[in-house]
Amino acid sequence: MMVLNKCQFYSYNPVTHSGRKETLNVNRSLMRRYFLIQKAKDAKVVGIVVGTLGIGDYLSIVERLKKVIKKAGKKCYLFVVGKLNPAKLANFMEIDVFVLVAAPENSLIDSQVSVVFTHRDFDI
Repeated sequence: MMVLNKCQFYSYNPVTHSGRKETLNVNRSLMRRYFLIQKAKDAKVVGIVVGTLGIGDYLSIVERLKKVIKKAGKKCYLFVVGKLNPAKLANFMEIDVFVLVAAPENSLIDSQVSVVFTHRDFDI
């Protein structure tokens, strides 16, 4: 899909036994997700951003992320923020990627300032 981005793609849902033609927006979001995953693999320094309006059991998620990052031989920094905005992340230019541990409504996933993705995507 990344190389053949002019082609039509279809997806199949095994639960409902139905298929559907994917739109250009879905293709773009999948390409962005693939880009983020590759960027995370290449990153040397990872910032873990915890929103104070976070999700339940966020401490175990943060500890798991730290273990995975250290095992991969990367440095990690932990940031705890209230209201997340692009200006706050722009202050830390040495961070290659940011992993967001927060509620979905408190996100900058589509931000153009830096590479931000969820802890679920980081597991990939």
